[in-house]
Amino acid sequence: MAISQETLSRWQSIASIAASIAIPMILAIFGYLVQNQIASEGLRKDYVQIAISILKENPSAQEKELRTWAVKVLDENSPIPFSSKAKSSLEKGFPLVLSHFIFPDAPESCMKPAEKLGFIPLFKSVTTKGYLEVDDVRKFSIKVLNEAKKAEDNTASLKCLQDWIRAIKKDTDEFNEKQAERLTTKPNAAK
Repeated sequence: MAISQETLSRWQSIASIAASIAIPMILAIFGYLVQNQIASEGLRKDYVQIAISILKENPSAQEKELRTWAVKVLDENSPIPFSSKAKSSLEKGFPLVLSHFIFPDAPESCMKPAEKLGFIPLFKSVTTKGYLEVDDVRKFSIKVLNEAKKAEDNTASLKCLQDWIRAIKKDTDEFNEKQAERLTTKPNAAK
């Protein structure tokens, strides 16, 4: 079965015409699919940015459904899905990462409410008369001593709270420095 030169030439012309039609169509379809994928990825990126901005806001000033939507968008676009606890925390506005550092309660002696000092009414009562009798001087001195005791108690409570806050800050700063060192040294160890 020999193929004639004329038949071969005809098939070559048909193949050439088919290729000239098929190649642009294949390129157009492939280009459309690539452009569609790029547009879809860009749109997903925009939605993720919107979701992140929603979750950054104060949760008490937002509708719950909006935060739920934002969490769903992040979850669907994350290569590693969120745990149910993580989703719940994000929806409620609680931080995902809880520091291992736990703040201890302030000492009870620090938590005593400050007493309001009565120096101003005391001085006003003395100055309205314009003079002090001996008995008034004694009462006045006792009241001043009582007010001074309240001031000392308030000062002691304030100093106690300040010392407690400084100790907590020091511990927190040390913990954060250790965490930062751990995070910065880990990638170098992998090399």
